[in-house]
Amino acid sequence: MSKRSIVFLIVLVVITVGMASRLMPHLPNLAPLGALALLAGAYLGRRYWAVIIPLAMLFVSDLILNNTSSRAFFPDHDGMVLFASYMPYTWLSIAAIVGVAFLLLKKVTPLRVLGSAVIASVLFYLVSNFGVWMHGTLYTKDFAGLLECYIAAIPYFRSTLMSNVVFSAVAFTAIEYVTTKLATTKAVTA
Repeated sequence: MSKRSIVFLIVLVVITVGMASRLMPHLPNLAPLGALALLAGAYLGRRYWAVIIPLAMLFVSDLILNNTSSRAFFPDHDGMVLFASYMPYTWLSIAAIVGVAFLLLKKVTPLRVLGSAVIASVLFYLVSNFGVWMHGTLYTKDFAGLLECYIAAIPYFRSTLMSNVVFSAVAFTAIEYVTTKLATTKAVTA
């Protein structure tokens, strides 16, 4: 299998698993979005594709969710919901997670993957909940309201952290195993 084929496989995994994980019923924030963004940032050679692919997957799945199972959250929208106020914050956090991979996963090691997964979780928590506070109506628009929002989101952070650590461990282990196996096979056949 060529390097190009491996890259194509990673792209396919990011899109397929990302879309499926968001569209299937799951516990809140227990989805591999952060892990897939780390995977894209670590392995896709062209940085713009590493950002565009997870964001495109996120946009399409948001489009589906916002107009089906989450439609009740948009009572003021007539017709199709193309864009929602939370989306820039989610997108920004996913793009930042890809950036974490650019910085920390130039060399993939178990400790770097774990650290990146933890940082990805913290980034997603801070950025996405800032968006909830900024555009929501549940919290006062002052520091106390922001703090209350972050405290209320701690259970979601736990789910995000658990999913990023577990899914990153599985995804990176699988990719490293496949690439090591391919390198070993090439060395034996050469």
